[in-house]
Amino acid sequence: TEEECSKYAESGAVWWVFSEEDHAPVDAMCIPGDIASCSTEGTAGGGNSGGSGGNGGEGGGGYVVEQQRSEECSDGIDNDGDGWADCADSDCRNNANCIYKTCNSDANCNLPAGERCLSYGNHNESFCLTDNVKPTIGTVSIYETKYPTLLFILLTPERSDNISPRSYLTYKVCTILVGTDPAEKCNNYPENYHNANEAWDISVDGSDELYEANLTPGSTYTFYVTLVDQAGNVADIRSITTTTPETLGEGARCYTDADCQAGLDCIHYNTWVYGDGYPDHICANDTTPPTVGTMSIYDPEVYPTLIFIEFDPSPTDDISPGWAIHYAACVIEVGVDPDDKCDNYPLNYSDAPRASDISSQGKDYAFVYPLNPSTEYKIYATLLDESGNYATPIQSDTVITPGPQPEGSICYAPGNDAGCEAGLVCRDNPSIHRYTCQRP
Repeated sequence: TEEECSKYAESGAVWWVFSEEDHAPVDAMCIPGDIASCSTEGTAGGGNSGGSGGNGGEGGGGYVVEQQRSEECSDGIDNDGDGWADCADSDCRNNANCIYKTCNSDANCNLPAGERCLSYGNHNESFCLTDNVKPTIGTVSIYETKYPTLLFILLTPERSDNISPRSYLTYKVCTILVGTDPAEKCNNYPENYHNANEAWDISVDGSDELYEANLTPGSTYTFYVTLVDQAGNVADIRSITTTTPETLGEGARCYTDADCQAGLDCIHYNTWVYGDGYPDHICANDTTPPTVGTMSIYDPEVYPTLIFIEFDPSPTDDISPGWAIHYAACVIEVGVDPDDKCDNYPLNYSDAPRASDISSQGKDYAFVYPLNPSTEYKIYATLLDESGNYATPIQSDTVITPGPQPEGSICYAPGNDAGCEAGLVCRDNPSIHRYTCQRP
């Protein structure tokens, strides 16, 4: 079985070999090495890489089997291919050459001797180690400059260090705006260097990807990049110079409003034009408000302090996708607030979050909170797109919230005790994975 194969491989013994015809295990002999040739004994012979026929059997049915190698702990080679060699590999934890003092902080180590408490390789613990070796970084290049205010920087090959895991290595960048900043601005590390932003929306195998934002369109920059390990050793500094594009016209893909020409906003587009798996933004002049369907109250009896609003159909916009436009609501407490309280948007309107715990095909939901139990309200709601266009506010029917609820009733959230009868509190009920009114 596959489980048996793994067991034998981990023990350093021979791998099982299966016949091609019936997948039954047969006896085998494997020669240790990165790739082991196997020959069968007393069975149909192994052709190709399977060895010679057994007892005169014809060739065929052999396999090339990869032999799992264990880490040698003093040859400077990553024998088992896990990215770490010798003592940096946790497989060597108990090797005589790799016995180090464990620690929780530098205070546990011999600081006068240069020891620091450092994470080491793929170990799950820290050790008192001396590290005077600087990390290494690859050559620096510009991946793309399609955005006037943002560009991506590649370092190839990826960062490496003799001790520190990748997550303990920090890129630092110093940026010079040519013609504005002094040429010597980046000469004295760490002065004027900041932590680099690691890119999330590109992937180049074997490279590290960084990005610099808030750049000026149509400007020339020089970027100085280095790498610092957890002991404070600094890699050789690399630099590169490039010029950002001018501001972009309508329909161009953008990152922020500053990428776009005057009069245009950088907003979500309602289709995935570029097809790279990430939301698209384009420069656009959007003056058309979104549309909002009819509004009604959904299940007002559930929570005394919260009301769900139902919109049918779901909202639409000429540019922005539905998830990029936002509801706002204004609440009138009948008999307390003036009737004209909600007449002038955005005065007295606040964000009405979309409801995530109810769903209905073709409809949309938002909620208003906190409200008072046993109280009469009127709700006004509108929809706002990314350019600030808003739909004409619409009004709900008058609604009266339920009174405080008895023990065991569903309530909105911990601390929302106003929705429960006197003497009860709203807290988690693990048995039903909801919040309920309970005795303290």
